Amino acid sequence: MSSLTEQSAWTTLVNKVENGEQIDQDLLNAAAQALANRTLWLKNLIEGHADNESNPHKVTTSQIGAETPTGAQAKVNTHENKTSTHGATSSATASRIILRDSAGRAKVAAPAASDDIARKDTVDSHASATSAHGATSAESASRIAMRDSSGDIHARLFRSSYSLATTACNFLMGQVDQDSNNFIRPMTPALVRSLLNVENGATADQSASEILALLKTVDSDTSGLNASYLRGRYPSASADAGTIAERDSYGRLEANSGVSGNDVAVMSQFGSYLNNSGYQKLPSGLIIQWGVFAWSSSSGNSVTFPVTYPNELFILFGNRVLVANDQNSLGTTSMSLSGFTMDAVAYGTYHWISIGR
Repeated sequence: MSSLTEQSAWTTLVNKVENGEQIDQDLLNAAAQALANRTLWLKNLIEGHADNESNPHKVTTSQIGAETPTGAQAKVNTHENKTSTHGATSSATASRIILRDSAGRAKVAAPAASDDIARKDTVDSHASATSAHGATSAESASRIAMRDSSGDIHARLFRSSYSLATTACNFLMGQVDQDSNNFIRPMTPALVRSLLNVENGATADQSASEILALLKTVDSDTSGLNASYLRGRYPSASADAGTIAERDSYGRLEANSGVSGNDVAVMSQFGSYLNNSGYQKLPSGLIIQWGVFAWSSSSGNSVTFPVTYPNELFILFGNRVLVANDQNSLGTTSMSLSGFTMDAVAYGTYHWISIGR
């Protein structure tokens, strides 16, 4: 015998075998198939209903007395806005929720355990205590210092880690003795001089030569008394910037060339060539040049200055020499910073001089 294949369907007709009716296999199987189909259909329907969460029976909130979301939210809002729900109170009442008073303050009972909330009166009492935390007016180690009845503090020593000196101190601190008058107090200059046995306005007992001799014993770069060191400058015989000028072994003084009106002029600014044809330079930039020129038919008439003027030629003049009653002066056809061209009326020897810068 084999199994029927069920189909989820409601079969309307289920065959019935009548008395005396001939029974065959197809008729029996048809009735069984119809019942099997109905059974699977009902099973699926019941299971589908059980899994349906979208209110298949269309039940309303009023039918079951349930609260609507809007109504529930309104009740929650009303509860939230209450200031004294659940029996809250501003009094320090046991087992009640704390409610702040009209000033926003909260009250609790006096603390008893170490983890209780401290109240203002507890803190005030501690703050007003004159010997809290084991404070003492005695010179006791590892104890907080407390002023005595006179407002004084007793200690073995006072120590400071401040390492910077200041020039604003006008007093030294000291005490008279180690007994009843052992107070630390400011000492005036007179008291300091008295302790050191130094008179007011006292001068050294050594003579000037003795003091100088002593100073020379500490003459060095690190002592602050270096005799060769003046206002942060060392002497130098060379023309070094930022040093004090010192004469060399010949008594000469070296400096760099001056550039402004009040600078020292040096020999290099007096450049010269002293000959029949030569020049002389001055620190101001002025240059004086001179020369002797023999003009003949074969020599040409162009003259070159010993040095070229850097900027301009001021004046040029000259005459023929060694000729009695000579009236021939020097003429030129052209002049430049480097020389000139003669325009004389007669051959001969001419002396000339020029000035420029």
